[in-house]
Amino acid sequence: MDAILRVAEAATRRREKGTGHRVERDREQTPEGAPKERSPQIDCRACRHFYITHEPAFPYGCRVVGFKSRLMPSTEVYMNSGIACQLFQEKAKRRPSP
Repeated sequence: MDAILRVAEAATRRREKGTGHRVERDREQTPEGAPKERSPQIDCRACRHFYITHEPAFPYGCRVVGFKSRLMPSTEVYMNSGIACQLFQEKAKRRPSP
């Protein structure tokens, strides 16, 4: 939980300073030069806490952590803590209309 709070604080500081986010690469290089696969990311659009803010500068938000971001919140969490989001809860399935 502490890692999630650090992510929210880091996102808030960047928003207040107006700094951008670094671009994440699909693959990282290990010291030996061999490519290392990136950890699997959570699909925020399938999470019940995800929302669209309608703010052009910070279009995505997470209700449970309480921050807005230019990137998907799960990506922001991974970039700042090195672990996948621990607060993901899948949305309830919609019943098909008759």
